[in-house]
Amino acid sequence: MFAFSTRGRVEREVGENQEELTAELEHVRVGDDPALIAAAQKVMVLLDAEGARAGKYSVNVAHSMGVQIGDNTTQTNTFHVP
Repeated sequence: MFAFSTRGRVEREVGENQEELTAELEHVRVGDDPALIAAAQKVMVLLDAEGARAGKYSVNVAHSMGVQIGDNTTQTNTFHVP
């Protein structure tokens, strides 16, 4: 189980479900916290210095469709143009 707490929130278990964890992180707007983003970037440098130097973890998907991020992934897209 994964325990999660943020700035005064009461800890609660979010389980091992990635979708639930993602929803919780979006709910507390972790993407708007520059200190947390900087800390996450430092972790990625520690875990994969070569990938971090190459920009592997610097991703901007603004205004994108059908984006897939990660290694060894599969995706099928169907775009309907109005």
